[in-house]
Amino acid sequence: MTLENIAPARKEIHLPDHFPEILKDKNLAKLGDSYLNFLHSYSLSRSTGTPTGGRISDQTLANVARTTGLRQLLPRRSKKGRVADAVESLLAYAWLKNTMSFSKMIDYMLEDAANPEGPLAEMVRSLIRTLNRG
Repeated sequence: MTLENIAPARKEIHLPDHFPEILKDKNLAKLGDSYLNFLHSYSLSRSTGTPTGGRISDQTLANVARTTGLRQLLPRRSKKGRVADAVESLLAYAWLKNTMSFSKMIDYMLEDAANPEGPLAEMVRSLIRTLNRG
């Protein structure tokens, strides 16, 4: 399966054959949910200087999927929660496979810890570029 019109590249990207399965993996999504919320909480804590817990909403993750092109790889009628799961699955996979380290992900998140949508979109774009090369 290919991913077309990914912002900002606007070119066809050929990802590994197993990429759609990664996005649909419910176990990766569960791990990714916890991992992403930890990343967010850690970046909030570092940016404020106070221990802080935070969660990233499904709406934010669905927006990231739409702006990065990941949404195109999912069934057309996927609900917002399933679309959010796909982003979480990708992040867990990237971390487990050492595609992007925890510290690199934190660097992205610290760009705007209070408003994670933009940093997350940049992180996902970077992961897509890396997976495309790999």
